[in-house]
Amino acid sequence: MILDLPIKQEGAIFGFSVELGGSSYALTFRWNERIEQWCLDVADGDGNALASGVRVVVGVPLLQRFRNPALPPGLLAAVDTDGAGRDPGFEDLGRRVVVTYAPLEDLA
Repeated sequence: MILDLPIKQEGAIFGFSVELGGSSYALTFRWNERIEQWCLDVADGDGNALASGVRVVVGVPLLQRFRNPALPPGLLAAVDTDGAGRDPGFEDLGRRVVVTYAPLEDLA
């Protein structure tokens, strides 16, 4: 079952904890003014950094370039709900663009 992450944008930096694939993760979203794009940091339940500075790009698996077995085992992706394939602007994350998680068993 595909899960829409509970994103509630609260300014240029915000985060929350979520269970993905049976483990707890801390996700932090940061607006990067220089590149005008949202970036994602992923930490495990103990706060250990697993991935940092991941650009939130629509249509690209967000964690595809990382080979850390401690990362969520499924697919984390940004989806443009308008269907236009546009990356999220500052006010779009959690609104027009949602971040979803699909467990491995749903990808087979």
